[in-house]
Amino acid sequence: MIYRNAELDFVKAILAKSPMLKKVKIFLYNEVAKDEALHISGILKQSPHASSVVEFFVEIIGGSGSRSRSVM
Repeated sequence: MIYRNAELDFVKAILAKSPMLKKVKIFLYNEVAKDEALHISGILKQSPHASSVVEFFVEIIGGSGSRSRSVM
């Protein structure tokens, strides 16, 4: 989980410093629970962001040939 905190900190830094940002897509592997994906999207929504129009998309992707499903 420590590496995920570092990754989230990186995304939060981009959000805070990018006033022209319109869309953020984050892809999580199938092993990640849907609850965890919702938790991540909640953290990002509450984080300060420089753009007032940014949209968040967190998708869970599977292995070979499986389709992605969005949790937002």
